[in-house]
This record gives sequence, C-alpha cells and structure tokens, in this order.
Amino acid sequence: MRAASIALLSFVASVGCSDYSLTGQNAGDRPGNTNGGGHVDGPAPEIKLDPESFSFGWRQVDCPSDPRSVKVTNIGDMELRVDEIRLAGAGAGHFSLYGQPEDLAPGSSFEFQVGFTAPAYQDYEVQVEIDSNDPRRPTATVDVMGSGADYSTNEEAWVQPEVDSVDVLFIVDNSCSMSGLQDQLGSRFRSFIEAFHAIGADYQIGVTSTDMDDPTHSGHLLGPKKIMTGDDPDVYDLFVEAASLGTSGSPDERGTDAAYAALTEPLISGPNAGLIRDDATLSVIILSDEDDYSRMETPDFISWFNAYKSDPDKSSFSAIVGDWHDTPGAIGCSSGGFPPVMAESGRRYIMVQEATGGVFQSICEDDFDAVLTHMAYGSSGLHIAFELEREPITIGGITVTVDGVEIPRHPVNGWYYDAHANAVRFARSAIPGPGSVIIITYMMSEDC
Repeated sequence: MRAASIALLSFVASVGCSDYSLTGQNAGDRPGNTNGGGHVDGPAPEIKLDPESFSFGWRQVDCPSDPRSVKVTNIGDMELRVDEIRLAGAGAGHFSLYGQPEDLAPGSSFEFQVGFTAPAYQDYEVQVEIDSNDPRRPTATVDVMGSGADYSTNEEAWVQPEVDSVDVLFIVDNSCSMSGLQDQLGSRFRSFIEAFHAIGADYQIGVTSTDMDDPTHSGHLLGPKKIMTGDDPDVYDLFVEAASLGTSGSPDERGTDAAYAALTEPLISGPNAGLIRDDATLSVIILSDEDDYSRMETPDFISWFNAYKSDPDKSSFSAIVGDWHDTPGAIGCSSGGFPPVMAESGRRYIMVQEATGGVFQSICEDDFDAVLTHMAYGSSGLHIAFELEREPITIGGITVTVDGVEIPRHPVNGWYYDAHANAVRFARSAIPGPGSVIIITYMMSEDC
C-alpha cells in the first residue's frame, strides 16, 4: 500500500479555473476517423483505466496520504497518445498528481499517482481527467474521494492463493508421555484428510515419528503405505493407521532431527523416495506434548529448512504442541478434558514455526477435530494470518471483508487481532477459500 518515492512534477494551472494538469508533448493532435455515435472505422487506439474510481478513505487532517496509482493501458490496435492528465472539480486544490503522460503502443501501459491532503474535517471529491487520441473516449475520467478526520484509515487487500499440490510430512510423538493423547486422536486424524478434500488439494502425505533411537523409525516413513494420496480409496484408514503410532517410542523426542533425516539423503532417494515433488508446496507438521530435544541447533535447522525449496514461500513447518512459555522446560498448557492433557511448552518447535511461515495450534485444545482441520488448511498453503502494514489504533476500527461480505470479529466464527504479530487471523471456521479476495480496513495514527 505504500507507494515508492516518486518525483512530483510541476503542475500547470488551467486558465480561469483551479484545475491542475500534467501535459504531454502531443496535445491537440488527435487523429482517428469516427463515424457518428462513437463508432470507429478501422484500427484505433482505446484507453483503459485501472481503477476508474477509488477513495483515500479517512485521512488525518493536514497529513499527506501515500499516493495511489492509476494504470493507463492501450487496449486498442493503434498508438495511444495521452496528451494531458489534470484534476478537475472543487476539491482539486487538495489533491496532487505525480507522473508523466506517455505515448503507448498497443498493449502497453504506464502509471501515474494521485495524492491527497485533507485540510479540514469534511469530504472532498475530484475528477482526474485524461485527454488522449482515443476517438471513442477522448476524455476519460477517474473519480477520487477522500475525507478529513482525527485519524487515518488504511486499506489492504490480498488474494488467497489457489491450492495446487502439497507434500506433507507428519511427525508424531510416540513417546510414553503421549499416552493421554492417544485415546483422543484415533480416528480424529480423519479430519485432517477431509480438510484437504474440501479445498481440492492435490496432496500426498507421509508419516514418521520423533523417535531417532529406533533405526526402523529415525525419519523413515511409517504405516501400511509409505506415501498416501487422494487417489487411494482407503486413504482415511491408511492415514489413521500410520499416524496412530502408540506410546512405546524413545523418551528423547527429536522432531526436527526426524524431519531433517526424512528429507535428506540417504532416505529421500531411498525408502522415502517420491515424498517430495519439485513443483509442490512442502509442509512439515509436528504433533508433540514435549519440546524438541534434537541434536541440530534450532537456528541451523531454520536456515536449512528455509533453503530446502528454491522459493522459501513453498515450504512451512507447523506445530501442534504446548503453548509458548519463556522458560525452557516449563508447562505450556493443560486441559480439563478426559483424559486430561498436560504439555511442556514447545518453544523450539514454535520458533521454527514462526520463522518458516507455519501454523501453530495448541495440543491442549479440547476440539481436536477442529485443530486438525485448521492445520490442514494452513499446511495446504492457504493464508490464515494477514500481517498489517501499520498498527491499528483500535481493534474496534478494523473491518474485514471476504469477497465483499463483512466477516465478524469472533474467536470461532470470524477473525481476531493478533497484537504480537500485528496481524488479522481467521478462526477455524472462517478461513477464506482459494481465490478469495480479503480486504482489511483499519484506523491508524500518522506522524506528519
């Protein structure tokens, strides 16, 4: 949303009015044969503006806004000559133009910017007029609005990525401390698979354990089928069986060591061959009620993992572990369910999760179906958290829409604000689907 620094061009005052303009070199030269009613015979230039209207929203009085861009494109089949860009209307004195008119070959574009400063607590409107040799629309316009207020508003927009293909390595703690959780899990792993089917992901999944003492584990893919895909007719049962590893594993849980072993030689081209596809997103997920006691140092693992794919955005490490605690070895969370769950803080796992763009879920949550569903959405590549450019002055001033529909602030059925990350996070039942447009508007204070 913050425009790059650009040079302010000198404005040319139109005679007898308060309008301002940017003037090109070809003003007044407008060839083109029209044949009544705007019909054009033969090839002709045609102008397209994007956007054709916009609002600066509420801006803090006497604080210049960040400029907003307008893109001019020639969608015709002859050269488009843009002669002049000017501001017209009563509010013209409070808006600014940045940029330079350009001649455009067919298919070419250029951009100019519009700025705004509100001198008082009121609404302002202006039209940006673009003169060109387009015979159908010789003067095209952009409607611009803005308002003065005590505080400014900022609007940010995202498009949720389309879900393509994802490779998942699920690492399950199989030590005796997990005995209280094994009864809760069982068929609930099915929720993880069902979420992938719901979003149409092309997925494949492998499962290993945190046990690096048993040579038959130690990063090896486990279960009746080592790599499970959506094409397997019994994929639900296969995944449940693979992920239900019992509680007889090593008490020295080494989750990141297991991930490293599973994804490197000799396993990745041997017993684990086929788990990783070049064009797929990689998602590693740890499920453990204790912290990581791996031999590899956490910063070293983070550096290695972020470089595993050529694009760091194509890989993430997520964690279903005990909640963060500043003290190593401290209790991170507990639940009052049956059987009760008490988990050590998964500090090292959470550090990796935060550094790799993964998702965190507390292992002490009572609704484990929802935990696994949420984890599947996040590991597929869908964005759950949207970090804001500026800090809102009040949570009550945040508005969130998905595809034009306002989403309520609600910890289960909507969104909530994460002050630590300065981000809007979507709750489990409200995660925007693939291709959705998310717009977040909020009030902010500006230094000017």
